[in-house]
Amino acid sequence: MAETKRNNPLTTAFRKNFLAGLLFLVPFIAAILILAWVFNTIDGILQPIIRLFFGKTITGLGLITTVILILIVGIIWNNGLGRTVLKGLDKVFARVPIFSQVYTGAKQVMESLGGVKRNAFKEAVIIDFPRSGTKSLAFITNVMEDENDQKIYVVYVPGSPNPTSGFLMLLREHQIHRPDLAVDCAMRMIVSCGMVTPDRCRGFGLADGYKAMADSTMSPTGQGEVPLAVPVNLADVTNPKSCKLEEQERMQREGG
Repeated sequence: MAETKRNNPLTTAFRKNFLAGLLFLVPFIAAILILAWVFNTIDGILQPIIRLFFGKTITGLGLITTVILILIVGIIWNNGLGRTVLKGLDKVFARVPIFSQVYTGAKQVMESLGGVKRNAFKEAVIIDFPRSGTKSLAFITNVMEDENDQKIYVVYVPGSPNPTSGFLMLLREHQIHRPDLAVDCAMRMIVSCGMVTPDRCRGFGLADGYKAMADSTMSPTGQGEVPLAVPVNLADVTNPKSCKLEEQERMQREGG
């Protein structure tokens, strides 16, 4: 009989301690490198002007000057007369050829991600993407109407873990499934690649949440069409409560 191999205690201890140190240091070092990159990028924006006045580079002064400039623009924006002037400049920038496309796109991204429009993502939904039968989290960003006054939903399907890159889709009501899921909770799921999720997902309709009406020959509307699915909610999701829409609405009321 072959002898059972036993792990060397020193090797086991080394592996355990090394992995523990790695798990702690990698996020720490990554955070430091990202912050250093952000600092150097922002600080370098106004360094040419600083060198013009002082004749040398002053580390940190560019960042401080940029922050002060942003605060000044914010104060002007919150002033009635200043807001009128800035809105006029905004219209001018939006009409400059070529520049307007970049400016408008950057403005929309900042409004969506920076909180200027609190309801940029109106609702978290589930759709069939990238093919029928495969479910993906998405966000309703706008609602339009066609020539027959029928609603067309503008739905953004974000990528994971980078939600700023994704797909834009135009869908009808019957193509959208609405779980009782808060927008911020859905975004945490996407950014974390699914590592941050509710304990139970029955309400998402990925398994038994959608009750297909295959046995019915008549739809609830009486028009003889079998709907793809019926509405579902996250009533069975016990944690975290912040995923529930009513909890999100309560937090918004308290914050407003």
